[in-house]
Amino acid sequence: MGKSVVSKHDLEHAALVEIRALYGCENVIAVEIDRMDDPRFETNWKIAALRRANGPSDDRSALQLTSTIRAIETAQKKLRELYNLRPPSNPGTVRDIMPPSNLSGLSQDFGSTGHNAEPPPRGGY
Repeated sequence: MGKSVVSKHDLEHAALVEIRALYGCENVIAVEIDRMDDPRFETNWKIAALRRANGPSDDRSALQLTSTIRAIETAQKKLRELYNLRPPSNPGTVRDIMPPSNLSGLSQDFGSTGHNAEPPPRGGY
């Protein structure tokens, strides 16, 4: 079965759901996906960055860094088997910036826990 082609927004959403489900990453609030063109990989994207909610500094920062790196690697490995990033039709158009209307409510789920949200459907658009 082939990979589904999804928008950047949908892929960021799926990555966020996967990462937040892992121990120590419950306070991750955003994930950024970058397009890449590297023939060594079987996909056209990578997880470039993530953002955690601001919290008090403590001695757990090294543990959080380790769990964050592991979470990125785990989520990226799983999602690379399922999804490719949709090429932009015309970079900068509303279609590439705005999520599809049937998914617009999903991004609002992250205001609370984010664990109830589902990744994008397999099968593409």
